[in-house]
Amino acid sequence: MNIKDKLKDLKDQKSYSIPAKRVMEHLKPILSKSNDLRQRWMWELLQNASDLGDNVKARFEITADRLRFSHNGKPFTLDEAYNLIMPDSTKDDESTHKKSVIGQFGTGFISTHILSKIIQIEGIIEDDEQLYSFSFHLDRSERNDKDFLIQSIKDSEAEYRENLEELDELPEDEFQTSFTYHIDNTYSSLKGQEIVNDGIESFIELIPYVLTFRPQLAEIEVIDRRTTTTKWTFKRDEVETDIEDLIIIKTICQKNGKHIEDRLIGNIIEDETEIAFPIEEIEESKFQLLPFPEDCSKLFCAFPMIGTSDFNFPVVVHSEKFVPNRERDGIEITDFDEENRERLVEAKIAFKRLLEIIQENDWTEAYNICHFTNPDINDTETKKWFVKEIFNPIKEGIYNTKLIELDNSLELDEHRIALSSAYVPYTDRRIKDKEKIVKTIYDFATQIMAEQIPCKEHFLSWYEVLDFEIFESEKLDIEKLCETISPKGNLTEFAEANNLTEDETVKYFIDLVEFLIEQEDEELLTKYNLLLNQSNVFTKIKGLKLDRIDHKGLKDGYDEKLKDIYYSLSNNECRDTLLHKEFESIDDLIDEDDKYDFKELAKDTDEELRNFEGNFHDENFLLILKDLFNWYTTCGLSDETLINLFPYFSLNKSQLYLNTKTPQELEYAFDIEISGKSEVLAKLANSSLSENELEIIADNPELVSNFIEWLNSKQEDNPDEELGEIGEEFLHFQLCQIFGEERVLWENKSEYDFRILKRDLEKTKYYIDAKTTGKGIANTENVPFYMRTAQWRFLDREQAIDKYVIARVYKNGSGFDVKYVKINLTKMK
Repeated sequence: MNIKDKLKDLKDQKSYSIPAKRVMEHLKPILSKSNDLRQRWMWELLQNASDLGDNVKARFEITADRLRFSHNGKPFTLDEAYNLIMPDSTKDDESTHKKSVIGQFGTGFISTHILSKIIQIEGIIEDDEQLYSFSFHLDRSERNDKDFLIQSIKDSEAEYRENLEELDELPEDEFQTSFTYHIDNTYSSLKGQEIVNDGIESFIELIPYVLTFRPQLAEIEVIDRRTTTTKWTFKRDEVETDIEDLIIIKTICQKNGKHIEDRLIGNIIEDETEIAFPIEEIEESKFQLLPFPEDCSKLFCAFPMIGTSDFNFPVVVHSEKFVPNRERDGIEITDFDEENRERLVEAKIAFKRLLEIIQENDWTEAYNICHFTNPDINDTETKKWFVKEIFNPIKEGIYNTKLIELDNSLELDEHRIALSSAYVPYTDRRIKDKEKIVKTIYDFATQIMAEQIPCKEHFLSWYEVLDFEIFESEKLDIEKLCETISPKGNLTEFAEANNLTEDETVKYFIDLVEFLIEQEDEELLTKYNLLLNQSNVFTKIKGLKLDRIDHKGLKDGYDEKLKDIYYSLSNNECRDTLLHKEFESIDDLIDEDDKYDFKELAKDTDEELRNFEGNFHDENFLLILKDLFNWYTTCGLSDETLINLFPYFSLNKSQLYLNTKTPQELEYAFDIEISGKSEVLAKLANSSLSENELEIIADNPELVSNFIEWLNSKQEDNPDEELGEIGEEFLHFQLCQIFGEERVLWENKSEYDFRILKRDLEKTKYYIDAKTTGKGIANTENVPFYMRTAQWRFLDREQAIDKYVIARVYKNGSGFDVKYVKINLTKMK
């Protein structure tokens, strides 16, 4: 080879070296970035298609060993087609920079080699108004061999030149451009069918956003012929809406020619930027916000920037003015990236408008646009800008807009609140049973604070979406729940305030305490008033004891009576430190050694009496002592037991009684004692006579004495002898007790002794005649009495009908009985 040939070969080598190097650089990371590229390849193809015209239709056809992508975009230019062979060959061409295109033929396209080492390309070129068909192969089989790639470029270039054929007109076939991939010929470790499946899955999820941002794409088909033929069709349409600033783009989805669904994307535009979010109409102007697809790219430059699913923005952001990084997997927002910063500021403004629309139109499930995290940006100045210009305004908007829906059953004027007024049930997301715990917290919260928590259908979603490092004060974890509901008062007040019965309230707190123990959060019982004492006051666990106030033989209820007596004596309510009986059902809540038993209560009561220094004549003390005497004698315990339990009281109860008496009362007691009648008088005091009846006896001792003396002197009843004034006086007192003194007239007539007036004090209710008998009513079978002639005649008068009564007075032991008999004359027929 002469020097001229060598020089020509060197020139050729140099001219092909740079393109081959670029191809190798883009092929090298295919394996390491395969996770991203398997979701990107279809967008690279669609991007190139949409760059070639408006109203573009595209098709993906999949068979067992091939994937063919075709479209009806306008013909290539010579440079555009050539750039597929020689990447970046026109990158310095001024005209190329002036084009309003999203992608750039060549570099991004190379990533589609993840599907196949070899790509067959067919299409139409237009040059100087002349049409040409072309076809060539791109063979990148040896991706790390530069010499191989140089030769491959030369081979493709030659094939391109050789296959150019003039055309008189465009072919009838709707799809003139195609890219065919042999998916069974991939790089090592890659599986073509899996890559196709992953790409199509991503495509189906994200195509509504692409059709929203890229109106040049009118219709896209996906035809899968691997088993049976399945044809999916996706078409773009715009939906009318009356909501200002809102654009709605509908993707019409068909399967095998049959309509399957319409997928709506809401869209708000601010200058060069727009935001997008999935929605579903539930009634006119009212929409339900839907969740974004899993791992959805948050940044779009017409097409998704794969790898931006974690970009810190609540909704999808699109702008054709974005300046993506070289790998198209994100943007930079440093001081030198003013274009990108401006786009994010516009996106922030559009997002705040979205929040207004949600609140104004009662859109539902707003948690789907609230996924937002603390910024993770290494550069200090960049982070400072992002926090000030983007993060804080969005956080404030989410915090103060009424996005949270309450339970519709609540009787409220409005069933929406802002996050600033709400709590969201929460637990550490790393916990295995986190969902169960959050549900339990919700169940407790909804009974007490339903007006502050999301409705039942939404609370779990809010829990899953919110970043509680940002909204820390809104998380309702177990401790916050306890702090919020910890009562400051008693059982009745809490029950009434929360529309619960007292039984429901007791059960509520028992369940809550059991839940705390189950979660090993017992320390909260020392911080908050979550337990009930026996005074029905909520309290902390410290100082509480188990109630073991019981004793064999003690009557039911007498433990509570003794507690009352002790409290009255000491003003120290032992119930304040005793755990409510119902709470004893909680296992291991209080150690069994922490108890207050009957012996302690008896001792404390006895000591209070021993050390009493107050006024023994105080009315309250007298009542307390009376209660204690009564308890002591009726509690059901033996004298021996009582002496052991109440040594001071047992020994000194008589002296305690005397200490309560005034000098006058002590003189009465002395008179009783020296009279020799104390036993009889004690029986009288313990008899069934009422206090009023004893008053009669006490006020008329001579009358009672004469009456009893006469009765006792009789051996048997003598109906011929009446007792006169003795019996009548006794009867008079009883009648006065029954009817009142003003209605009892003691007239002492031969027909009757007493006349009882009606309440008007004018008409007569009864005529009563007294008959007295010395023996008890049961002492003999015959108890006769006399009826005078005047009485028989009186009975015959009309005024006596149903009004004449005989009152028989009997001695009955130490007391008296009176029996009344009404008498009427009857004519026999």
